[in-house]
Amino acid sequence: MVLFSFIFLALKLNTALSFIAAMATSFALLQLQRKIMKRKLSK
Repeated sequence: MVLFSFIFLALKLNTALSFIAAMATSFALLQLQRKIMKRKLSK
């Protein structure tokens, strides 16, 4: 919820900035999911 509110605020400031922020957060979430999957598979 905090990330979405941050993106919403960025949208008001700058559309391009919010788009980059959304891409960065989604990429970070994908990387985090990969790490969790690797940990579950290794156990």
